[in-house]
Amino acid sequence: MPDSTSNKRPAMQVGDYFIYPELSVLQTESGDVIEMECMAIDVLSYMASRCGEVISIDELMEQVWTGKIVTHSTVRRIISLIRKAFNDDVKSPNYIQNIPKRGYVLIAQVTHLTETNSRAKTNKVDIPTLHKHPSSVSPPPVEGERPRWRQQHLAFVITLVAIACLALLLFTTPVQWQTERDVTPVISVKGAEKDVDYSETLGKMLYAHKGEGDPYWQLFSFDNANNLSRQLTTGPYDSTRPQFSPDGSKIAFLRAQTSQFSIIVASLSAEGELTEMDAVYDSPLPIGNIIWNEYGDSLIFTATDERYMYSVFSLNLKDGSVNRLTLPATNSGGDYLVALSTDKQYLAVARLAGNETEIIGYRLEGFSPAFFKKVNAIVKSLSWHQQGLLYLKGNTIFSIAEEYDWEERVWHEGNNLISQFRAVGGRVFAIQGDLSNSEIRQFTNPYMQQDLNSDDLTISSPQRDFSGAYSHTSERIYFLSHRSGLRQIWQWDAQTGYQQLTDLSNYQQIDNLQAAYHGEYLTGTIGRQLFILDVQDRKLDYLSPDNHYVSRPVWSLDGQYIYYINQYLGEHELWRVNTQTGQVTRLDKNMTSILPYKGDDVFIGHDNQAAFIYTLSSGERDMIDHNIPLQMNVSWQRVNQHLYWTQRSASGTDLMRLDLATLDIEQQQAPVSGLNHRFSIKPDESHILFNVSSAPQTNVVELH
Repeated sequence: MPDSTSNKRPAMQVGDYFIYPELSVLQTESGDVIEMECMAIDVLSYMASRCGEVISIDELMEQVWTGKIVTHSTVRRIISLIRKAFNDDVKSPNYIQNIPKRGYVLIAQVTHLTETNSRAKTNKVDIPTLHKHPSSVSPPPVEGERPRWRQQHLAFVITLVAIACLALLLFTTPVQWQTERDVTPVISVKGAEKDVDYSETLGKMLYAHKGEGDPYWQLFSFDNANNLSRQLTTGPYDSTRPQFSPDGSKIAFLRAQTSQFSIIVASLSAEGELTEMDAVYDSPLPIGNIIWNEYGDSLIFTATDERYMYSVFSLNLKDGSVNRLTLPATNSGGDYLVALSTDKQYLAVARLAGNETEIIGYRLEGFSPAFFKKVNAIVKSLSWHQQGLLYLKGNTIFSIAEEYDWEERVWHEGNNLISQFRAVGGRVFAIQGDLSNSEIRQFTNPYMQQDLNSDDLTISSPQRDFSGAYSHTSERIYFLSHRSGLRQIWQWDAQTGYQQLTDLSNYQQIDNLQAAYHGEYLTGTIGRQLFILDVQDRKLDYLSPDNHYVSRPVWSLDGQYIYYINQYLGEHELWRVNTQTGQVTRLDKNMTSILPYKGDDVFIGHDNQAAFIYTLSSGERDMIDHNIPLQMNVSWQRVNQHLYWTQRSASGTDLMRLDLATLDIEQQQAPVSGLNHRFSIKPDESHILFNVSSAPQTNVVELH
């Protein structure tokens, strides 16, 4: 008779745990036994055979789930179960480490147990006799090993006493607000997902997806019951922002094609397909997010108006009438996010104010303001959850609620980048990963006549690099990056490679990075405040008054001053700060941008309507006879006798140049298109750093 044990997988020890594949159990040194899913044991066995090696999700799907149809989310769920069994910390793992964009690696020591030391071989564990409870089961003592277990019982009792003391300490001190939540993978496929919505009635999810190499976002539905995704839209346009109607019979979404934006309402058939699509609103200007009203007969949405600022509108689906609900002040970026409370009594609006966000809550009855909250950052998502309002600042989700006077509290603070979230029906779904993943690439300046070596250069990381700026006195490149988790200032050069220059301990909105003309110094904004950074000793100082809303800071040519725009009561005022004494001086008003031109008295300025040559001593403005769009949201730079800026075109983003001596706009030798508007010109004008969008990879998860 063949040996029935010849095909059995041997037991093994992984770290401090004993694994019995044939019994699908994991046993601790103290004797506790934890039952595991068969697939979890299979995954763990395969990873143990490749201990110390990075294993991709695709490899696990191919080697462990051979011949079976499975998604990335299933693999992530199994990995999560294994981590939970090991009591492993994702942020500082001892067993399974996640390697972003690559896969997982088993980092614990693995020992395959032999015939003489294997508990499974010498003493069988009788699973039916074990006393089970939800998290673990405890076996009777195994004969031959009682002395060792008795020694461990003392350590185990001491551990229990320590835990009890810790619990007593916790219960006799104020309860801390929960800041890190369990994360359950929901959707994980190649490419990017965003704009999640969920219907409790249907048990389905809507989301926008862009596959690797796909030029457009398309809508998909995901059925939780059978783990099935279905593509809902096709075509040469972006379909985003899907929202279920209250009864789940219809969806509304945004369709964008070239310079045309439309809100589409479609019926959802029993088979899960979209029918009877109807464009209920069209505009040549951008449209933001869309939500249904309580009854499903109106849509509330944000859209840019004739002033190019976002306002909130209401669209009556019965008669097609559109009403404006908010009219933001001209010095703001407008109301770009909107959320309806779960009890349908409040409408929350996020309004841009420089580098800050004002969150305003309106009572729907009478549409009167109910609360006001100022956030020192740009809020990326806004959604009601239970009785509170959640919003995303950096990688952290905060909560404000009427029960604690709209005071800000941390709701979730994890280690993974969150780009969006959506709360619906008591559940919170988040997009993990960066939707605007970008690289910094160097190009030859298309305006240069001589034949230059391209000197191709790409600064890239999975966590997004952007706002590259050339040093004026060395070959260094300064940039902003999330590669260390939080947004920090970094530098790169060929000799030393990458170096992190700041080490902010919590999320701060660093922006407007500018290199000095006279040495290795940087200026920019953190939140609304102006800072100066000495690159050599990495010392960071704040210079502007606390009540200033700083934007567009620039160095004087000699480094004695930093000029900046202060947004104050609807005005854009020109100020300067002495970098040696810290003294600040108000110079002029009605100025949105400024750059040094000749010495420390002649500048190029813009008042949000026209560009001009500005003489500081006299305040004289000599208009440039060109309609050059140098508004606050446009990147522009003066290098030598040329003024560069970017402007949108049918092909993407074009780089433009004005000869300041002749005031002639020059024709490009080669177009630079399809790029982000932020750029930096090398001091010798030979090359350009551009922000270039790269293919993002995101996952949909649920936060519990």
